[in-house]
Amino acid sequence: MREPPPFLRALARVQGAVVLGLFVACAATPPADPGSGGSGGTGGTGGATGGAGGAMGGAGGSSGQATGGTGGATGGTGGATGGAGGATGGAGATAGTGGGVVGGATSGGMAGAIATGGAGLGGAGGTPTGGTAGDASGGMAGTAAGSGGDAGSGGSAGKGGVWQCPAGTTGTPTLGTLTRVAGVPPADTFNMMNGTFGNIEGPVWMEDALYVTEMTVMPYDQQNNEVKMGRILKVTPAGQVSIEVADSGSNGLATDGPGSLLGAVHKDGSITRFALPGGAPTTVAGMFMNARFNSPNDLTVHNATGTIYFTDPAFNAPNTRPQTMERVYRLAPGGMPEPIPSAAMPDQVNGPNGVTLSPAEDFLYLAAGNGRRYPVMPDGTLGAGTDFPATSQGDGMAVDCAGNLYVAKSNQPMVVVYNPAGTMIGTITVPEVQGATNVAFGGADHKTLYVTGMGNSKGLFQMTLNLPGRPY
Repeated sequence: MREPPPFLRALARVQGAVVLGLFVACAATPPADPGSGGSGGTGGTGGATGGAGGAMGGAGGSSGQATGGTGGATGGTGGATGGAGGATGGAGATAGTGGGVVGGATSGGMAGAIATGGAGLGGAGGTPTGGTAGDASGGMAGTAAGSGGDAGSGGSAGKGGVWQCPAGTTGTPTLGTLTRVAGVPPADTFNMMNGTFGNIEGPVWMEDALYVTEMTVMPYDQQNNEVKMGRILKVTPAGQVSIEVADSGSNGLATDGPGSLLGAVHKDGSITRFALPGGAPTTVAGMFMNARFNSPNDLTVHNATGTIYFTDPAFNAPNTRPQTMERVYRLAPGGMPEPIPSAAMPDQVNGPNGVTLSPAEDFLYLAAGNGRRYPVMPDGTLGAGTDFPATSQGDGMAVDCAGNLYVAKSNQPMVVVYNPAGTMIGTITVPEVQGATNVAFGGADHKTLYVTGMGNSKGLFQMTLNLPGRPY
């Protein structure tokens, strides 16, 4: 998010003092043990789609293949999504734990675990990368193939294990009134007992809790006084608030799978993965043209490919700017960051801020001085951008599963809601704050809209909507 102008901050201080696995192996009877001799077959595809509230359980593993004779065929591709999806039958039904196994000597899916039937739980996804080709032996035998559960109405886990919208969702949101979530942020020495200006930012719903960034008015060093101290808070549905990462230096947050929290980190100019619980950091991207990024602000993940898109404005950056231009970047798995829409013809944008994807991941929205929208190709690359006034002067954004767009307007205490074509539906007032900063959907059914705000009365707010939405 953009820092407010100095006179506003001074005023504030005065005021306050994928897809299912192969069902060839999905019978409840365990497959046969591997034999010897003959030609080996192909390892099966592991993994399946998990789902919140009874999403599809993963089909665990393929049948064993022979290893002797003339040598087996290559191992199958590892499942992109593991599912801890529940079965839906009566007692004795099985729920598969999907693959997500990188290929190699045994690149077929791993075995499904046996579970008693009943209402299915949301699946926890596997790793976002599929397996590579195996060696001459086939995939390992599944010990018990899981049977898929029925899809839950609340959506399913995507390729990286991130919750995805239910197909066919349509409608217009019914807007209500926000209420404050008590205890966010907790009053302590980090924020001078909540007695001064601060920011709550980057909400993301992951598994069973909401995570937000809190930024204080205090800088990491006086020489670069715009680089503010930051930490990550965890908020449960029961209202318990805890410090998840004591010094993240982050702004926007996202996730690419269970236990994997991605942060746009202005402290060191990086995109960092925080492994949960505990928050152990791993740098995903830290440099462009041999210099750190200015101040990564927001990010979103194309779950079908694992591609990360992130903004890098100049606000919250060191006084001597590491990058000569403000840019938005695309980072493909295993690749290097490159400006969007392409390295050959990068867009010049003023104050890039929030970034999000449409429910089908076929459009990328950018909030900036002049809002933009880009078509997204199946491989995560982008087509030429067009002006999209709905996201102009925007901060953080989110979309519901019908494609309606929620834009927190920079330095204004409101969220403006637009339909997919960019026509305004209505506004949501954020009480008490100087400005709304970001938006996300969460809760068990993903129908709780969370809004963050900055100022002397910074905080987290929520309301229940009639439509589910994306978790960040």
